[in-house]
Amino acid sequence: MEALFLSPSPGQQTSRAIFSLLDFSKQCEKQFPTWAIVLAQVAVTLPLYIFSFWLMIEGIKAGGDKLIMVIDYLAFRP
Repeated sequence: MEALFLSPSPGQQTSRAIFSLLDFSKQCEKQFPTWAIVLAQVAVTLPLYIFSFWLMIEGIKAGGDKLIMVIDYLAFRP
């Protein structure tokens, strides 16, 4: 029962994780130039954007336009 009170709350665990990520990013900024970090971010995200765009086009070709209309109706109904 005492361990329950001594363990950090979920909010504290999340804030620790966020702060550790910030520390990691600061260390990366010290080790690598800014242009290298931006180049790595582009190299990772660009293929993901291309894949998602391709997936959307294939979904529309497969009859997904009706699904998109239903989602739009549900999301923006008055």
